[in-house]
Amino acid sequence: MTPSSENTTDERDYLSADEEIHLMQVFIDEVAIWMDALDKDKHFANVVPYLALRLPMLLNALLACGAKHLALIGRHDGDKADYYYNMASTQLSRSQQERDRDPADCALTAVALDAYHLMSDSPTQRMGRIASTRALIRACGWDATSTGLAAACFWVNVGMEVLSCIAFGWPTAWDPDQWGLDLSFATLEGASRSSGGRSLAESDDVSWPARPPAESHHPAADDSADSADSADLGREELWVQRIFYIMAKVSNFRANTPQFQEPSPHDEQVRLQNRFAEWRRLQNMCNAWNLGCPRSMRPYGYSPGPSPKSLFPNVWLIKSSAKLARLFYHTAMCLLAQVNPLDPRDSRENRASQLHHAHHVCGIVAHTRDRGVVSVAIRSLAVVSAALVDRRERDEVVAVLERIQHETGWKLGRVIQSLRSTWGWEAGGPASSGPGPAGPAGAAARGMGLLAPPLPSGVGLSRLGGR
Repeated sequence: MTPSSENTTDERDYLSADEEIHLMQVFIDEVAIWMDALDKDKHFANVVPYLALRLPMLLNALLACGAKHLALIGRHDGDKADYYYNMASTQLSRSQQERDRDPADCALTAVALDAYHLMSDSPTQRMGRIASTRALIRACGWDATSTGLAAACFWVNVGMEVLSCIAFGWPTAWDPDQWGLDLSFATLEGASRSSGGRSLAESDDVSWPARPPAESHHPAADDSADSADSADLGREELWVQRIFYIMAKVSNFRANTPQFQEPSPHDEQVRLQNRFAEWRRLQNMCNAWNLGCPRSMRPYGYSPGPSPKSLFPNVWLIKSSAKLARLFYHTAMCLLAQVNPLDPRDSRENRASQLHHAHHVCGIVAHTRDRGVVSVAIRSLAVVSAALVDRRERDEVVAVLERIQHETGWKLGRVIQSLRSTWGWEAGGPASSGPGPAGPAGAAARGMGLLAPPLPSGVGLSRLGGR
């Protein structure tokens, strides 16, 4: 017998139905983990479920998300997801028509329903839903300067929009420059000071030593680096948001690539120079972020591979925030190598840079089982994998995407098919050959398509800040 409630308001003391309890647990464990990717305090896992006890439309939205996840992984028929979704959307629509409605409650519920749409709708339908929610968020005055739950809702909304736009080559409707994000880091001079004087030559993942060599030891420089890192402890999500902003800017730059030349050669040259200036500014922002980010957001371990487990490098990052940040950084750098206005994307240096950063994205995803990370990483993995040329690396990416689909329920058939089309082998193609480790381990890895020759040596990546 459950205790009686003395609550005379609409707020529920607790969930009492087994189905509701189970679906809420699924929401917290499987859906909130990627909704909270850009939020330090993980509001959708830690705060929103309690708010749902007093807000029926929000509760139904969360239960719909939990039921939809179970349907995606084949543990539910989907009817319950539709039931809770219809309840939530009807209640939200009714609430929006009330004169004394709470705009924050409506915006929060709309954000939760967008998670359902992300798991259900086509891209164009999804973008329409995100746009409606964006209007509610902007009406509340929420942006990157907000705090608490308001900030959490903002980042879920722009996160869904940016990742969808990256996937389909669309520009974002909410200009990243209007997000209100603190961009004080985005100068090379400021980044150099905050990083203890690191140079661009030391800017890639594994080339910066934790301490200067003994012969160049300088206490003041060490103190500066330690002080900067200490100041950023607990602020890793801010640096994730900063590189996410940069990635959004790069994605918009790619989406706005002119499709036709100007009639006048002079006008075309002016346009090219202007775009190249913007391209260099974005490149400098990537470098500034990489120089200025705290040590906790750089790899703790790095094994270049290949190994029996994966062709790709094992880039070990301890925190989920660090994994996401490096994924966004390498995605932005790979995209930049594709859209240099004055240098063809298939030039030797640009091809090498794309491969370098694609290998790091693939390596981070291939070596992690963090579901919150891999759900967000799908778009980055799909975009950068187009640069891969080795058949066995491509096979491994397909295997990784299939693993993610199996583990998370995301329907990735279109993503895989798009990659196959980009690679030109929908019906399969000849597997490349190359040397691999000798012995049983090497033979087994070759049989699984897990070994490939390393990148060509002597290819410089200095223009894009690569190693």
